[in-house]
Amino acid sequence: MRRSADWDVPALCLALMLASNSAGAQTKPGDWLAKGFEEASVREVGREEWGADATPSEDLALSLTLVRLKGSNWTEERMLRHVRRTAAILSACGIGLGDVEIVAAKAPGGVHDLDMAPGEGLPAPRAVLSLASRVPEGAAWPRVFFLGRLRGDEALARSYRRGAVSPQEALRYPYMNTAWVAFKTHWMERKDEGYSTLAHEVAHLLCECGHEKGPNPHLLHEYRNFLSGEILTKHCGLMRASPLVRPSPQRPVQGLGSSQRFLYHP
Repeated sequence: MRRSADWDVPALCLALMLASNSAGAQTKPGDWLAKGFEEASVREVGREEWGADATPSEDLALSLTLVRLKGSNWTEERMLRHVRRTAAILSACGIGLGDVEIVAAKAPGGVHDLDMAPGEGLPAPRAVLSLASRVPEGAAWPRVFFLGRLRGDEALARSYRRGAVSPQEALRYPYMNTAWVAFKTHWMERKDEGYSTLAHEVAHLLCECGHEKGPNPHLLHEYRNFLSGEILTKHCGLMRASPLVRPSPQRPVQGLGSSQRFLYHP
């Protein structure tokens, strides 16, 4: 998606986006109700819930807003399983989790299955555009929705990265830097205990890259039966350069970090 160079978006927009990833819970139930959600509860996930060390070794941090649509069959415990695996995978790149906010909300009309049919002349399905626009401004990016089914889509999850749009301009389009995870993805987690669909979609958003073939399994492999929790070194470099990550308040920025686990080179 490209926009004319005539759009003049101040760099302050990027600062505001990154500021939304500051410490503490960023939204309240009332913020979601004001946006049209019929029910909402919000809590910040404690670092101990994903097994974080008291003194993290990762030099960069990523905050997340995770939205569980009520009626989708997702439970908070299953979501936390994704959070733990995602934390372990990202640590290979020296990226730790920052503030993680879990929102349990009933979407307008009780919708929990999304119609993924492309809207004519629209950059994303109408259902995606509608729900993404209802997220309160204070919520951190990336924003990930856990829902029932993606109707009309063979994929088990979708993400919308900013592509050719600048980080500043992405703030205009709330569907960018979002991911949508169907309940059926729990099948993939049983196949590989180290893999997480959450980590997979977040990696797409951070590195702004698609799937990639190769002889060995890895996080962004093109084929489902080759997906794993391992991550390519070049993807780590791209993810670390994302405007969605910020320096960890506990550690200075360093290369790939001393905590990196196995990284293989294709």
